[in-house]
Amino acid sequence: MKVLLFFSLVLGTSFGLWAQTGVVKGVVSTLESDQAIFQSQVFIPGTSYQSFTDSTGSFTLAGVPFGSWKLMVGKEGFLLKEIDVVVGYPEQSIFPIQILLETDLQTVPSQKIKFATHKRNLEAFRRMLVRGASSEEEIILVNPEVLEFIEKDKQTWVYAREMILIQNLESSYLISMWLRNPILLKSEWNSADIAIAYLEISPNSAEESKLQQEKRVALYEKSPVYKIRRLISEEPDQVTLSSTNTKGEFFFKIKNPGKINTGFDVGDTEILIRANGVPVNRDLVNAKNESFQNPLLFLPDDFNYEQTQTLAQLDPTVENLKESVFLHTDRDIYLIGDNLYFKAFMIFGNPLMVAESSKILHVEILDTLGNSKIHKIFSLKNGMAEGKINLGPELDTRDFVVKAYTLWGSNYGLGSEYVKPIQVLTANWQKDTDLSGTYGKGISAFTDKEIYQAQDSVKLNFMLNGVNGQVIGGNLSVSILKDDALILQNSELNSFVEFLKIERKSPAFDLERFKLDKEYGFILKGKVSDSTAFVDRSKLEVLVNGFLDRRELSTDLFGNFYLEKLQFEGKFSLAVKGRNFNGDQLKNIDITYVSSPNQVDFSKIHFPKTKMISNSLPYIDSLRREYMKMRAGEILLEEVVVDDVKENPLYRMPYGKPHKVLEMDGIYLSGDTRQFMYAFVNRVAGFRVAGNPPIILNRRGSSLGPPQILVNGSPITSTSGSTLVGYDSENQYKALSMINVFNIDRIEVIPTVVVALGEAGEFGAINIILKDGIQLAKENSHPFKEYDLWGLDNEKVDFEILASDISSTIFWNPSVKISPNQTSTSVQFKLPEDVEAFWVVVNGVNALGEPVSGRFHFNQKNVALDQ
Repeated sequence: MKVLLFFSLVLGTSFGLWAQTGVVKGVVSTLESDQAIFQSQVFIPGTSYQSFTDSTGSFTLAGVPFGSWKLMVGKEGFLLKEIDVVVGYPEQSIFPIQILLETDLQTVPSQKIKFATHKRNLEAFRRMLVRGASSEEEIILVNPEVLEFIEKDKQTWVYAREMILIQNLESSYLISMWLRNPILLKSEWNSADIAIAYLEISPNSAEESKLQQEKRVALYEKSPVYKIRRLISEEPDQVTLSSTNTKGEFFFKIKNPGKINTGFDVGDTEILIRANGVPVNRDLVNAKNESFQNPLLFLPDDFNYEQTQTLAQLDPTVENLKESVFLHTDRDIYLIGDNLYFKAFMIFGNPLMVAESSKILHVEILDTLGNSKIHKIFSLKNGMAEGKINLGPELDTRDFVVKAYTLWGSNYGLGSEYVKPIQVLTANWQKDTDLSGTYGKGISAFTDKEIYQAQDSVKLNFMLNGVNGQVIGGNLSVSILKDDALILQNSELNSFVEFLKIERKSPAFDLERFKLDKEYGFILKGKVSDSTAFVDRSKLEVLVNGFLDRRELSTDLFGNFYLEKLQFEGKFSLAVKGRNFNGDQLKNIDITYVSSPNQVDFSKIHFPKTKMISNSLPYIDSLRREYMKMRAGEILLEEVVVDDVKENPLYRMPYGKPHKVLEMDGIYLSGDTRQFMYAFVNRVAGFRVAGNPPIILNRRGSSLGPPQILVNGSPITSTSGSTLVGYDSENQYKALSMINVFNIDRIEVIPTVVVALGEAGEFGAINIILKDGIQLAKENSHPFKEYDLWGLDNEKVDFEILASDISSTIFWNPSVKISPNQTSTSVQFKLPEDVEAFWVVVNGVNALGEPVSGRFHFNQKNVALDQ
């Protein structure tokens, strides 16, 4: 049986040093007050290495190759920041890096531009962007509204205080571009005035992916970088290559530039290149006879040519595209209330398909009738995923099955899915059978001492060996279990090595008949289950997580509809309304994850042999009682009404003429106060939402504060202004929560100081005008049904779990890595009071992509005494 597995984190390109990578961490805050800045973009210009800061201002860029880099930080309202970092030299870099952004107080002299003139300027800017492209349709300006055109000295300049988004359809990258300075609107422009970062656009199908790879290979093979690499590898006598003091960087020079046609101009200049052949300063390498090269047409500096070339030549056959899952769970038997911890490893028909594989892992807990009791989805990165699932009181029987799969893998049948029996008990247990013996396939484990006492700290070491016995790196998941907790009767389901030996006969498949697509974002399935006829061709309106993503959908013959490419983490909402073919309102709509259609054959499942030795534990009884109370008290979500009719205004802003009036036409609401707040700030410049609970803030000059909120001209938030201890976000949020957002007629805004309001008007005013009873009675509205759903479950997994009454797992770590230049790695954990001997179960892949597994028994005191 041919089984290939790919582990991209430890496989490098043909330039071996390019595989040496490091991590850049830092914190972004304000220069003036050292306050954390949320959602600032941190990126290395010209690459796909980018991240956004979290609520604490922290960021991490992982997998950055060794070398010197420019690191840039961009955020609306702040000046663009650039710093130098050196990856691979921790002594020269302080981690985390502290990056301070200065508030942008620059005033740009401008002159009011007429609409027609603005339109002409916008077209001129678009022509600048597409210069050198094969067609104007190749480059798309996504957010032209962020651009400002400035008339000064009879010349037009373009300026943007925030990120410009540009889509390159030829290379399939979304490019974020920041302007370092205003750019003169003309046919030629200086690439040094911009900083760009790349984000890959996911293909919609295997055919689209193959076409994408072919286009990228063609673009790359026309570039000077490709010529440099060809010279180094195929004509080494024509160049000199010397090392530098910085890891990952080299000096490159052509010996006789007049005697060789390179297609680019460097002369006899010695240029600095990275380990993948990319010049550190691209401006030093220009195509012959062309002084300007449009950076929007480049591929990122970290583009992997070898992998892309191979993918472009790879036929998308059924066997090559096959993918399945192995799941390492921390154990076999659990108590209600425990967490099931897991590490998932993808298995591919061809190892190079990891880049094009599914990005969503499904893990289900099924009862013995085949009912799905729990269904969770997780992100797959580099063919791996990790997570935990709480085994709550809804698991009210004894025997269950863990089922893990990708939707694409499900097309190949149950043999491509991982199915393992587990038990979830209400009391402590003892084993009916003992399991003895240890084994290690490609892995060895040893401890720092032979014998440990209770509560001792244990240092456990792992070493991996390749097929030829060489010491090698890898990626492992490790579970440490109490001596009496290990069951593992189905060794082929718990050992990665044994699992891959199972012969899985699959019938002949035809890609044209596959029903399920690859998930690059997760897919939801809706089902109209009204008893009335004509559910087919029903028309639906769906608001995804508020009104920022509105979709109009139609059902198929069976009343089904689908929502694709969703990326939400944690809780999110949907609001759905619709009418059938006859115009009748739809009432019964169910929303679920799309799941595998393959049914488990429970007649072939052998559950662990255990015997409970006590009555149900008190804390478990308590969990079950609370669960039953919750089930008894469940209330169906009420339908909400979205207003469509507009009437003449009845109120005016009492403290001055509003600068902006936000009409509610075309704004779709689901009833949630947070969604309403975010909708408001997305439509009114100068305002933002921050904090938890959220608060609307207004940036006035260099300071930031809450505006006065009024309803029909009467203040509903504090009139005393902000305090030294911060803003009262809770009171503002409570005040807004009392408003039925569907009864809002319009919102009038004054963003500047409102003198009549005193201190409370320092940051402007927002007057919310509600509809009166006559308006509401006249409206012809349609109800939405709202759903609270759970997206990707990417909660951080604890590395250490101390054994207790509710857990027989002493320690769990799904991210134990051995780098290529290490001979071994170690983990440390502490033994509980009631533990003597313990088991170590480990699974993973080595740097060659080979599976490794081990089961080891340590601290057997009786054995030591006999000796």
